[in-house]
Amino acid sequence: MVAADTRGSRFLLRAAPTLQAGVSCFPMCEPDLFEELYDKWRFAKLLEKLSLPHPPTELIRDFQDVGRSKICLPILIKPTQGENGDQIEKITTDAELRRAAAARANSPIGGSIIQSFVAGSDIDISLLADHGRVVAWTIQQRARNGVMRFINRTDILELGENLVRKTNYHGVIHLDLRIDQRNGKAFFVDANPRFWGSLKYSVWSGVNFLELGLRMMEGKKLSRQFSPIVTDCPNLAITPRSLWRALLGGWPVQRGLTDAQRRSWRFLHGIGNGQICDFGQTLLVGVHKLVHEWLQPPAAMRLFLQRAFDRHRPITPPQDPTALG
Repeated sequence: MVAADTRGSRFLLRAAPTLQAGVSCFPMCEPDLFEELYDKWRFAKLLEKLSLPHPPTELIRDFQDVGRSKICLPILIKPTQGENGDQIEKITTDAELRRAAAARANSPIGGSIIQSFVAGSDIDISLLADHGRVVAWTIQQRARNGVMRFINRTDILELGENLVRKTNYHGVIHLDLRIDQRNGKAFFVDANPRFWGSLKYSVWSGVNFLELGLRMMEGKKLSRQFSPIVTDCPNLAITPRSLWRALLGGWPVQRGLTDAQRRSWRFLHGIGNGQICDFGQTLLVGVHKLVHEWLQPPAAMRLFLQRAFDRHRPITPPQDPTALG
């Protein structure tokens, strides 16, 4: 069994001890460590305990905490738990800080943190670890035009290895870091002890963390399965601009791709690939909305279009939100 996101990871970590014999879980860390890494305040305290670089961080719950803060502006204010940059604000004045703190005073997830804002650039490292030992990794930065740039920086890899070793981490993890433009040194910002949103770029470029994790479960040595990558990877998914190539089975292949990226391109744009169906369904939803809301056709035509839409509507399995925790 494999968990794909935060809620799934928490559910599987709780359920793992009760699974039937013969059912295996993808490599995961201990539940307490998962929560310590996921919570931004606890992660900052962990980095401090492990003597790993991080920005000055303070927990705020009310105005008194704001008044006692020793962190100089500009700062970032963040919820202690959250993803995708949600509710993260850059604060440059005292008035902005008081307003933001008041808005978050009754947060149900443990308040917010403030961190020093450091001018520089973002850099991420994705890791697969085997009980405290890094066995596969990619280091990435976002470039222009939706391109993901994979690079080689030994200092970033060493930081990731130190965290993994000192926590005896097991499984996949994605670490957000920042490079201080004043001295070029990197420090930790956030941790995602699960699969991450930009995973597809690593897979497209030849590092399939899911497959590598499954091989690791089988006891195979990954030295023969993994090679570090240094390359630029554009968005290889089907887009309106590349749809005509998908209708031609992926021909001609986009220029400037590596061998692994070319294979991914052909797979994604191949005839019969599910992504084409997804793209078509999205297009159909747009046409359905356009016709009904703007063109307002006669009743008979609306009924005909509705039946056609229902026949091709994506089927979404029901979810029990209580089961996900």
